[in-house]
Amino acid sequence: NTPDIRQTTLPATPTGLTTTGLNLPDGLNKDDWLSVGEWIRQAERSVMWWIGDWLNYGERNYGDIKAAAERLGYDDQTVRGAIWVCKHIEMLRRHNSLSFSHHREVAALEPDEQDYWLAQAIEHGWTRNELRAAIRAAREPGRLPPPKGQYSCIVIDPPWRMEKIERDVRPKQHGFDYPPMDEDELAALTLPAADDCHLYLWTTHKHLPMAHRLAEAWGFKYECLMTWVKNVGFTPFSWMRSTEHVLFCRKGNLPLLKMGLRLDFNAKVREHSRKPDEFYKLIKQASPSPRIDMFSRGPHAGFDQWGNEAEKFSGVA
Repeated sequence: NTPDIRQTTLPATPTGLTTTGLNLPDGLNKDDWLSVGEWIRQAERSVMWWIGDWLNYGERNYGDIKAAAERLGYDDQTVRGAIWVCKHIEMLRRHNSLSFSHHREVAALEPDEQDYWLAQAIEHGWTRNELRAAIRAAREPGRLPPPKGQYSCIVIDPPWRMEKIERDVRPKQHGFDYPPMDEDELAALTLPAADDCHLYLWTTHKHLPMAHRLAEAWGFKYECLMTWVKNVGFTPFSWMRSTEHVLFCRKGNLPLLKMGLRLDFNAKVREHSRKPDEFYKLIKQASPSPRIDMFSRGPHAGFDQWGNEAEKFSGVA
């Protein structure tokens, strides 16, 4: 029988522990000295859980927690990550033998899947990256080969590693479509670009800096930013996020088919990650064929498709 190792209570705070050091008493025996080290290690592994549960409590009871988080010096990424993981993984499903990062890998899954993958990580002694790879392999058993041929126009909507926003204004948002990829994994992709090529790189607000780095890694030069103005948005902390963006980048000297097209376009939000038809119509006016839509979710006239979700919205209005 496997012992229940999910939760343990921390022992008493070591004597001599302050905010700037640890003043251990003379004559401390080795067992007590080791116990202090174990306390420090467990406390280190618990900090993100404490932050997340503290912030979620404040959000439930007092509403806006941004000011409190800023007052204590927590950066936005830490706050959002801690809140999201703690909100999506119940306390009784957390394992103290695994890191917070392990749990972050399964936070987007259903509770029974969380239990399964965390148990697998314990049984096999997986690192965070090994757990991520196992989940991805299970969800993507037949990894697609690189696209064939070369294209004058590439649209790509990378599967950013991000928290999903569960809101009524975002219909049918159930689970990630493609397994999330880190920057190094995305940069290693081989884009089927001709010597002269246009790149349309979708990005969220959070991932704008990374998107610029990826474009450069793929051999493209950034030119301008396109903006999808949505009919709805969400407000994580401050400004309402009612737009999404596309980096227009160029490789070589391929001219636009039509000059003076607007960089902004208005369109309604539909299912998660589904991009508007208005965008594809605009691209066909600006960039010549052959064109390809990478990490595609549905067919569009004039574009080849690449991705395991290519038929996700096929036939959906």
